[in-house]
Amino acid sequence: MKIINKDTITALATIIISVISGIAALSYSIESSYFPLALIVFMLILSTLLLIRKIDSPTDKTEGLEAEDVKQIKAAALVFGSIVFYVLLTKLVNYEIATFIFLCATIWTLGYQKPIKVIVISFAFTASLYAIFFELLAVARPESYLFY
Repeated sequence: MKIINKDTITALATIIISVISGIAALSYSIESSYFPLALIVFMLILSTLLLIRKIDSPTDKTEGLEAEDVKQIKAAALVFGSIVFYVLLTKLVNYEIATFIFLCATIWTLGYQKPIKVIVISFAFTASLYAIFFELLAVARPESYLFY
């Protein structure tokens, strides 16, 4: 049985993210997507080189996924899944409620489990973001279905 190591997984994930980001960046004009496309090409080159290096090198059985690696991958997948949930929640309820819930859940998931501090930190960060972007910089708030 061939063991897939962490570098191979990272290279494949980066290639997939680069391709998806490249497709999204191409929907904008070339003037506004020049810098993101340059970064995407750079990411593709580096991840392809890493993948080629790992395919050409002999496999080392000690480099495979261990229990701790699987735990970290599950935590990362949970965080990315919660980001998708956050985007959907922002469309449903307003930005402030969605951000507060997202921050509480993410901080709790990443291991800091003192409820009062999690709530205070999430509230303070959400209030800071609100003050900076919506009051100071006058950025338009995202629209939501239930609240304004």
